[in-house]
Amino acid sequence: MNCKYSDFKDIMNRFAVAKYTHVILTKMDETKSYGHIVNVPQISNAPIAFITNGQRVPEDIMEANVRELAYLFSKEVLSIAQSS
Repeated sequence: MNCKYSDFKDIMNRFAVAKYTHVILTKMDETKSYGHIVNVPQISNAPIAFITNGQRVPEDIMEANVRELAYLFSKEVLSIAQSS
């Protein structure tokens, strides 16, 4: 999650050869920008299955759910609005 949008698209295109069916978003704890979340299903044509938020495995791996992803995204939007 700590890469530019163009890098993210490139990563997804390179992994397309593997014919993945789901996506795992990693390094959620290393960014404050969650905008890629919205683009993942459109770019990858695959749902987000898991997110990771730390270095401890398996403790920091969690199943992605709409509520958690919406919370992360709305937290970013609200922090931008408050800083304006």
